[in-house]
Amino acid sequence: MEVHPPFLFAHDAMAATGTVAVQGDLHADITVVSVHGRWSAALRRQTSVTLRRCLIGQPAGLLLDLTSLDDPTGRGVPTWVAARRRAGALDPPVPLALAVPPGMSLAAHLRPALVTRGSVDEARRALEERLPAVPRISDRLTNDRSAPGLARRLAEQACTGWGLPDLLAPARLVISELVSNAVEHTTGPARVAITRRGSGLRLSVADASRELPRTGVRPGPSGGRGLQIIQAAAAAWGAMPVPGGKLVWATIQSPVGYA
Repeated sequence: MEVHPPFLFAHDAMAATGTVAVQGDLHADITVVSVHGRWSAALRRQTSVTLRRCLIGQPAGLLLDLTSLDDPTGRGVPTWVAARRRAGALDPPVPLALAVPPGMSLAAHLRPALVTRGSVDEARRALEERLPAVPRISDRLTNDRSAPGLARRLAEQACTGWGLPDLLAPARLVISELVSNAVEHTTGPARVAITRRGSGLRLSVADASRELPRTGVRPGPSGGRGLQIIQAAAAAWGAMPVPGGKLVWATIQSPVGYA
């Protein structure tokens, strides 16, 4: 079940698949995965791949919304346990929480080691309480030609302040391309965030467009050389919907240990 970037999750994922949907959370950098329908072998495979893709993006936390999952006998429990194990093995670990109403049959099968709350809001609050304090720089950039330069300066500030000189060049390159794409293809401001993830960085840019990047090689309004640069320089990258638009993220890794 190998997965390769880019990891693109569309706004209409539920309409397309009828099973799994992904949404980002700008406020706390949480990724929400909602699983709908009757649990089956096909749903298990799709869910497992989706969770792996989300964790490769190294969000601050992962929330599993199982409130619409039909699994009265708990056959999906090994999938949630495996996800928690994989999330905990990352550097830094990614906290995980499940939203499962207590009246659901599934609730009786969940293990005590899994952080479970009844509603999505309750699970989100429980997850936010467990988020580790990590270095993070963010800013709101206006939609003009100065934005990529300002984003590069944020990357310089992060890499210099956090002792990551080996990441300065790729961080400047990737964040500049992410912001340039937002400026070129949207009309509103972009929200930029740079977060330390162990010996690497997570770079993210949110804008008001619902259209995901396209990975075509020809220059044009939806793709081109910029995406190829990101693909080459980043360890992984992708995009997902957020309220009011989308978020495009990339991770870059240091060849040396945690400074």
